[in-house]
Amino acid sequence: MREEEGGVRFRAGTIDDAAAIADLHTRSWRANYRGSLSDAYLDGPIEGERRAFWQERLRHPRTGLWTLVADDDTQTLAGFLCLLADHDHHWGTLIDNLHVDPARVRQGVGRALMRAAAEHLLFGLPRRPIYLFVLESNTAVAGFYRHLGGEPAEHLVSTEPDGSSLPVIRYVWPSAAAFAGGTG
Repeated sequence: MREEEGGVRFRAGTIDDAAAIADLHTRSWRANYRGSLSDAYLDGPIEGERRAFWQERLRHPRTGLWTLVADDDTQTLAGFLCLLADHDHHWGTLIDNLHVDPARVRQGVGRALMRAAAEHLLFGLPRRPIYLFVLESNTAVAGFYRHLGGEPAEHLVSTEPDGSSLPVIRYVWPSAAAFAGGTG
C-alpha cells in the first residue's frame, strides 16, 4: 500500500472490492452522465448491472487487467482506475475506467490514480501507447485528460450499457513516458 497526498492510499483492487467499486461507479455515472445515459437506466438497473459487471471482472480477470483503488483511513473508496494492458495492437493500453467519488472531485485523487497507472505502465510497457474514451458531452473530464497530455485522436459512436449510442472521443498518449510526463 502506498500513501499519497491527502491521506489517500493506493492498492490493487480485489474481488473483495467489487461491491464498493460498483457503488462508486454507479454514483459517478449518476452524477456525471445524467442527460447522456437514460434516466430509466440511471435510476433503475444501473446498480445491479454494475455489481454484476465488477463481480465478474474481478472474479475472473482477463489477462492484462489491473484495477487500482484509492481509499483513506476510514477504508472509504475515494476512487478507482481499471486498465487493460496492451489491449489493442495499434492503440496499446486501454484505461477502461477512472472514477472518483463525486465528493472528492478536484482533490487530486484522479491525477494521483493516473500517476500510479503511469508508473505501473512505465515498468512493463514503457514504449506502448495508452488510450481511453470520453463521452463527447463530458467536457470537464475531456479537459482533465487534455491537461494531462492526452490528445484527441478520433470521434466514434459507442453503444452504452443502457443501449444508447453516444458520440465519444478517443484520447491517446504516445507512450507510458509521455503519459507519466502529463501526470507528474
